[in-house]
Amino acid sequence: VGAIMGANPYCSIVKLYKEKKGEIPPPVFNHAMEWGHILEDVIAKKYAKDNNFYFDPDAIPLNDETDYVPCPDDNDGVLYKPKIIRGGDTLMADLSGQQTVPYEWAYAHPDGFVQTGVPDHYEVSGIEIKTVSEGMYRKYWANNEIPPWQYYQVVWYSLVTGIDHWKLVGFAPHLRSSADPMLIHDLYMDADTKTKVLSKVGYFWSCLESGVMPHIEKPS
Repeated sequence: VGAIMGANPYCSIVKLYKEKKGEIPPPVFNHAMEWGHILEDVIAKKYAKDNNFYFDPDAIPLNDETDYVPCPDDNDGVLYKPKIIRGGDTLMADLSGQQTVPYEWAYAHPDGFVQTGVPDHYEVSGIEIKTVSEGMYRKYWANNEIPPWQYYQVVWYSLVTGIDHWKLVGFAPHLRSSADPMLIHDLYMDADTKTKVLSKVGYFWSCLESGVMPHIEKPS
């Protein structure tokens, strides 16, 4: 989604199109990606401990009629790993407010959900976890900013899941000897941004279906 929005310096919308069409190979799974994946559960456990959440990587809802996940009484909530969520499983709102439409091709795989409250009155927020390199820290996180392509990833997750409150949790290993390496951004998604992202992703998908190369917008 960051590439589609023109915000990913590592991948353009044209490159992404060619990857999806099989014209060029997908990105190589490198060491940074591998370690980022390995560390997700470790970072999630630490975040859960810091906030008195029960960490449940294999969470099972209470029953078929609710998504509520049981939580020990001495915890303030539960952090669990959701399954891949597809647009065909839920309905994504047309943000004009006129209708709700299915997007069978849409999916999201957030790193975690945090549930607080009791079975009849509970709230769910989302968590996305990133391992932050020293260079990425200096450019964005040290200035209280986040990489724009990661922001758009979370906006997309908000669209698919219907959850508007997200925590972007960064772990910067190089800070561990001098400061807290856990970095938290509290994000609330707004309707205007979601409308823009949904429109552009929908356009990209129509290009894939029709076999028409998407155009790159010139910076305004």
